[in-house]
Amino acid sequence: MVTFLIMFQMFDSWDKNRRSTSAGGGAAVTGALALFRLERDLRLAGFGFGNAVELGCTVNAYDATRANEAASSSGAVSATSTHAFSFPLVPFQIYGGTAAAGSPQQIATLYGSSEASQATRFAATAAAGAQPYTDATTTSTQMDVGALGNIQQGDLVIMAQETTPYLCDLMEVTNNGLAGGRIFEHKDSTQGDYCHFYTDTHTPPCALPNTNLSTNTTPRFNNPGFAGPTPTGRIYVLGPRPQRRVWQIRNGRTLAFANDLPTYTVSSAGVVTAEAVNEFTDVADNIINLQAQYVFSSTAPAACTASATWRTDTPSAACQGSVWAVRIALLARSDQFEKTWGVPVDATGFAVAPRWSGGSFGMSNLNTVLNADGSVSSSDCKDHPARDCFTTTTLATQSKDPKDWRHYRYRVLESIVPLKNVMWGSR
Repeated sequence: MVTFLIMFQMFDSWDKNRRSTSAGGGAAVTGALALFRLERDLRLAGFGFGNAVELGCTVNAYDATRANEAASSSGAVSATSTHAFSFPLVPFQIYGGTAAAGSPQQIATLYGSSEASQATRFAATAAAGAQPYTDATTTSTQMDVGALGNIQQGDLVIMAQETTPYLCDLMEVTNNGLAGGRIFEHKDSTQGDYCHFYTDTHTPPCALPNTNLSTNTTPRFNNPGFAGPTPTGRIYVLGPRPQRRVWQIRNGRTLAFANDLPTYTVSSAGVVTAEAVNEFTDVADNIINLQAQYVFSSTAPAACTASATWRTDTPSAACQGSVWAVRIALLARSDQFEKTWGVPVDATGFAVAPRWSGGSFGMSNLNTVLNADGSVSSSDCKDHPARDCFTTTTLATQSKDPKDWRHYRYRVLESIVPLKNVMWGSR
């Protein structure tokens, strides 16, 4: 009997250690995959406009399929009124959270697309750098000699006007065959359909003469109330499917993103489907915190780095071109509840929250739901809504409660991602 008791005790101890080790390894794998996806998005940030002198301008946009909605509490998603909305022309931006308290933040990345695929072909656009225009009206724009490049019908472009401050508009190209290719049109839905180069089923697509044209697309992104730009400025080509991805922690435990600038998808059979606005895609579970910092170049003006080279406050428009990298950190949590604490303790016996280079992560009970600004939305704390119900516990007086964050293992994953599209096109 004693032998059996010893055997079962040894098995129980072995099983606890195995589950703890497996859970810790699972957190590391999940965190690594999540960081890979986030890093990939950040490396694309600024593609198509990274060298813009107009970085930081507000882009006035329009989407005929976009419903009216209030701005998100973090500010990552702008309010939409009569299908009009706006967003900043910046490769990367930090929103929400309270950096000092370590609450989860939201980040937005913006980049153009250089290609679109269809069932029978692959096509590329010229999403690269500034292209000057010399004249413009409410429905058409004349490019400088040789500046039109490979702008296709269906591409989305940023029209940056030479004003102070800069005025920027998002436009949809509806015709690129005027004046020997120097003039492209951006007519709205009241002025007829057009042939979308990337979704037209003919081979070759949108070919002239018009016997092979299909006017199958209604302009979606051109505002019927557009007043017209200034006579001169620059065009930044974002291609047919630009992305403005808003990354955040959902439900307190899932890293996800939504595209605030949806266009369309094309299936392998060539079926075109409009994408939903701000529909979240879950990337990784058990990711409970996201932190980020802007990293300025060593050549940044003194006014841009007066407070710090690494910072979380939004840079001014004049300093956007000096943000050359992003420091990000993810906090992954294991699924396995530990009977004893899974985190370090200080000299007085209190738990020490996981840390990254920018400070400590803000920790919460497993059932606590936070707002985008880091405040408590809901909590099971009996006395008052709080992120942590067990602040008075020590290693000697552990709560043993499955909701207590101290009874789990964590893995911090951190990286510095260069914004190459800004660096290479630096002014």
